[in-house]
Amino acid sequence: MTRVQYDRNSWIIDGRRVFILSAAVHYFRLPRAEWAEVLDKSKEAGCNCIETYVPWNWHEEEEGQWDFGGDKDLGAFLDLCAERGLYVIVRPGPYICAEWDMGGLPYWLERKPDMQYRKFHREFLHYVDLYWDRLVPVVLPRLLSHSGTVIMVQVENEFQALGKPDKAYMEYLRDGLIERGIDVPLVTCYGAVDGAVEFRNFWSHAEEHARTLEERFAGQPKGVLEFWIGWFEQWGGPRANQKTASQVERKTYELIREGFTAINYYMFFGGTNFGHWGGRTIGEHTFMTTSYDYDAALDEYLRPTAKYKALKLVHDFVRWMEPLLTETAGSTAFIPLGKHSSAKKKSGPQGTILFIHNDDTERLSGELDLQKFGIGCPLPGDNDSMQAGAPQAAGRHEHAASASGQAAKPISPLPYTVEAGAILPVVCGVEIGRTGAGQPVTLEAMTGFTTGFDRGRGAVYHEAGQQSALVLSAAGLTGLEADCPLPQRVRTDEEGRLVFTLFHGKRPQTITVRHAGEELARITVTDRGAVEAEAASIPEVRGTAPILTDWQQADEEPDAGKELAREAEGPLDFTSFGRFSGYLAYEAEVHSAEEALRTLTLPRIEDPARVYVNGRYAGQTTEIGAAALDIPLRQGANRLRILVQNMGRYNFTQTLAEPKGLSAMPSLDGAAADLTEGWQVDGAGRSHSLRALPEIEGRIGLYRTLHTGKEYDSGVIVGYGLSRLRVNGRKVVPQLCNETAWNRGDAPYGVADIGELLREGCNELEFDAEGISHIPKMKLYLYASASRISGWVTTGAADPLGAANWSALEPEPGAGPGPGPNAAAAPSQEAVPDRDRLPRWFKAAFDWPEHSGDDSLKRTDSVQEEQADEPDGAKLKITLDGLSKGVLWVNGFCLGRYWQIGPQESYKIPVSLLKKRNEVLFYDEEGCHPGGVRLELVGGPV
Repeated sequence: MTRVQYDRNSWIIDGRRVFILSAAVHYFRLPRAEWAEVLDKSKEAGCNCIETYVPWNWHEEEEGQWDFGGDKDLGAFLDLCAERGLYVIVRPGPYICAEWDMGGLPYWLERKPDMQYRKFHREFLHYVDLYWDRLVPVVLPRLLSHSGTVIMVQVENEFQALGKPDKAYMEYLRDGLIERGIDVPLVTCYGAVDGAVEFRNFWSHAEEHARTLEERFAGQPKGVLEFWIGWFEQWGGPRANQKTASQVERKTYELIREGFTAINYYMFFGGTNFGHWGGRTIGEHTFMTTSYDYDAALDEYLRPTAKYKALKLVHDFVRWMEPLLTETAGSTAFIPLGKHSSAKKKSGPQGTILFIHNDDTERLSGELDLQKFGIGCPLPGDNDSMQAGAPQAAGRHEHAASASGQAAKPISPLPYTVEAGAILPVVCGVEIGRTGAGQPVTLEAMTGFTTGFDRGRGAVYHEAGQQSALVLSAAGLTGLEADCPLPQRVRTDEEGRLVFTLFHGKRPQTITVRHAGEELARITVTDRGAVEAEAASIPEVRGTAPILTDWQQADEEPDAGKELAREAEGPLDFTSFGRFSGYLAYEAEVHSAEEALRTLTLPRIEDPARVYVNGRYAGQTTEIGAAALDIPLRQGANRLRILVQNMGRYNFTQTLAEPKGLSAMPSLDGAAADLTEGWQVDGAGRSHSLRALPEIEGRIGLYRTLHTGKEYDSGVIVGYGLSRLRVNGRKVVPQLCNETAWNRGDAPYGVADIGELLREGCNELEFDAEGISHIPKMKLYLYASASRISGWVTTGAADPLGAANWSALEPEPGAGPGPGPNAAAAPSQEAVPDRDRLPRWFKAAFDWPEHSGDDSLKRTDSVQEEQADEPDGAKLKITLDGLSKGVLWVNGFCLGRYWQIGPQESYKIPVSLLKKRNEVLFYDEEGCHPGGVRLELVGGPV
């Protein structure tokens, strides 16, 4: 028998229906030493599955150099999942997106002639086959069909979002996996291929996505492979903490309501983009931060967040109701309850769940009439069951009878409360236990939340200070008794049912239900806060953070890396130079007839840059695509140096493998023009700005003119909607365009060389603004090809092996402690020049107790007293106040890029990297003083 099967309702594993609750955990975003901890915490939260991408470029950073060892040991990660009984969904790409450099594709593919990505292109597929040949043997023995727990393997990733359908490409990938032995179900997400189960990726509008899956696919269960419970962050952007725990709870209940029986939380644990692996997403300044915390259920330091606690409670509920949820695919249409509230009913042989929505901004309270939803009470003596201990049949009876055989009176309206913007799952007609004689004890209705019942025991919770109701019966038995302490209240209705009015105070109380002395149920009444506290307890951090000492500095050596320098007519981008990422320095000689401030134009640049003239800082640019800045030149020869840090390649859109660094010859004496102003509808009437367009009816053009002198014969436009633009009647064709299936009707960002379209004098520009109300940027850079600077030397920069000639930094006499809480030994403000803005190296040392984090270590009382201030079980981070932009290492391990423009301020140091004496190394682009740099312990509540 095939061990992994499915039908329209759910996944079936080893003959049992399973509700897949999957935690997205990328093994490549945390050290191997932390794998077990994150897996254990995911399982403790109620997840039964782990999902991970596999980044091809991480395992084959350079062509033919494969690495599946150490932190890259995918097989070991899958084995740890299996040891914990966790299923696994493997998503090997070859393209993965993941906010990872180039979406997981190796950068060296750019060097292959006419390489075309993510399509049926023989050269590309040749290298994909080589990747499959290495990867599949790692995954194959770990399939559930063999000796592991891998239950699904994904084909490609979000391929429909690319906007370029290619059936042959998807089928080739599918067949390649099957031919190599993958025999568990193949899946896709937003990119179907015949023979694979299609999932969706989303955060909201579950009802629409459920409808889409039902319309397009028959006989498949509904699943969401990326349920975006958080979001990524970009340098210079805001914190991405907009999705609250209560919102995550509501959206999860929406999925359950709509019949989704496979949910992968993206991300359950986000992690860190160590090294230079963070990518770049749609748009201009969209470089990923080093932190990939994602505002996830477990934070970057593996601490449970409010989302973790909320999801654990939902998961407990799902596990309890799993038979009902996995045997019924759909639910009823919405039934209105009031102006801002409605409900949907989901029923099956095991009972009924009524999902009540409150879409108002205030708490909703009222009386719930179950008859309105066709919910009655059970027939007496109904003993049918699906499996021992599972919710049992009761809720399906719309016309029940009393113990006397007469029609039973309906349950009276029950009080209920739903928080603003929340969903309350009201459970009806579910068996929670059995009498000693084997008769069912039935939860007729409950308007509070629960984590489930086992043999009649369970907890009911709600927000502190709120009320709920619970109705209990026992196979038509009369004479039920309840030990019900105040303020809990109980009455017996005419059918012998116990009707409880529950008050959820901060002090848990227990209600016991008996019949003829036999205990039938024990119900704990409590509030949400108490239940969440039990869901995840986080010990407070103990000890004090280590002190950074032995500060040293070193100037950047001007000749460092020159032995590997390459000379060429123009500057070499990172791929042409043969460097995956990091820094490149570009040097050339520039002659000027006189001392003057002249405009330097960079016609193609995809990263921020700093410019130096004759060894002095001359300026910086954060403009992307192309850039221009004024630089001071002296009469005669000048030495020009441009320093560029690769901030990550695009991981999404049709533009992959954009050239990083400088990829076109810079020029002097150029000009820049803002093209967003001066447009006329049909070339007549008032002038308009593209930033605030008037309403355009249909395909009506906007026109403007552009006058160029004979000195300019080249030009680059950077901005949005370039494919809608014509210059002198000819269509602009972007070299780079962020088009996807999701934005093709908008105005995506791009870069276009329009040199061949320009003419001397008056140029006419036409823009198709149909459906567009706003273009944030359209900038033209003009330059003369005769003024291009040639004769470039490209050199690798910021290599820690090249840091030399260190000098000690002494504290300033009488200065006292630095600004950080543990910066007493920080260098003085005068010790490091902070005015020349030249790159510099800094390093410092700190001690870390070798026993830290080992709770099993036995100590004597005297040792305990001596070590009272040492960190115990804590994580560690470093805060870089006062620095500018650069990269940092700890004990030779690259923690990643830093850029002190927000939102990231601190950087994770995995404690598995640490030893008794440790070194922190910084390369700071402006040579800023490190007095504000400090280490901090991480622990306690998030």
